[in-house]
Amino acid sequence: MRDLNLLPQLPMDSLQLICGLVVTTMMNAATDILDLHADQPRAEQDLTEDFVKQLRLIFLGARSWKAN
Repeated sequence: MRDLNLLPQLPMDSLQLICGLVVTTMMNAATDILDLHADQPRAEQDLTEDFVKQLRLIFLGARSWKAN
């Protein structure tokens, strides 16, 4: 994130925390989606939309984060 100049106001430990949240969210997404049966395209779409919302929430919160 530092190389992309995203959230330049945040210290490295806060960026690592945010990255950890993103990785955890995406790992959960992958396992949930892989657990679906092939005949459940609507469920896959719903899960995908939910995880996109979760990532948006992470980044919206990160923009307001005040490191201690």
